[in-house]
Amino acid sequence: MSILSYPADTAKPQSGLGLISALVTGHFVPGGMWQKPAYRLKFLARTLAFPRATLTLMNHIAAHPLRNEILAAQPTLPCKVQRPYLAVNMTRVTYTRGLCDHYAFIASRLPMAIRHGHLSKEPCKLAVMIGKDESTYSISMNATQRLDKEGEITLMFNNAAGQALANVTFIIMNYQGQRTLFIGALQGPAQQVEHQLIQQATKSCHGLFPKRILMEALLLLAEKLNIDQVLAVGNKTHIYEHPRYNKRKHLVYADYDSFWLTLGAHQDAQGYFRFPAQMAHKSLEEIASKKRAEYRRRYQLLDEMEAQIRQRFSVH
Repeated sequence: MSILSYPADTAKPQSGLGLISALVTGHFVPGGMWQKPAYRLKFLARTLAFPRATLTLMNHIAAHPLRNEILAAQPTLPCKVQRPYLAVNMTRVTYTRGLCDHYAFIASRLPMAIRHGHLSKEPCKLAVMIGKDESTYSISMNATQRLDKEGEITLMFNNAAGQALANVTFIIMNYQGQRTLFIGALQGPAQQVEHQLIQQATKSCHGLFPKRILMEALLLLAEKLNIDQVLAVGNKTHIYEHPRYNKRKHLVYADYDSFWLTLGAHQDAQGYFRFPAQMAHKSLEEIASKKRAEYRRRYQLLDEMEAQIRQRFSVH
């Protein structure tokens, strides 16, 4: 049976129970792991352990117009409410509702090309930037399974070879009564990517680090999507701080707290960081005259990126 296929005599499930049954019996196979009987049995056992959360999410996904695309992009989605997710101190009820919020939001608020594009195998490109040495960099977004504990969408800063030099993973949810873009992870490049590529990108982008450019793009995204607040996990609230993921703590290299503070964020009582609507930029008058030309080029690069992203999100 091919992935994402149904037997000819099996109707597509339209209820949460129907979708659970199709997954457990192997009649619906959104990803390779679902071909393994042991994985399906584990899902069934955890469904019995967490029936309310699982059924809440499955009812929502089963009726979703992009169900097959979503599950192809995020095949572990049915299991996410059965384990710690997004932040170490977030309750199961909160992130179960958050997952439902997120997929309702992408169906109703994302432009069609981005709605489908970010769920495809190839990342959806939002902007292309030309560095001072004519090297090319891009901002793209994708629903990637690789960071499936830390959010549903990953925004990437890529070089011309398609290597991600920075990633930020997030979910869009209602939190504390506000539409919230919640960041679960910020990462640099994969281990096999040479650090020299980061240095080259920074130099080419007039001294702007890839992570800084990426966060500029993310806050612009939040503005275009009418997000009320942008929050992020800190060092102590990252999901890998959970005892379940002790063996993975070494995978978090970034000092989240320090970096968020440099961007003007402040920490709240829950240990999350709250961001301003826009990052502060020095006016040219505040900058030493010998550095103004460089800053002017920085701002021009950011302006060009902003114009492209605004254009992408203005077309429905």
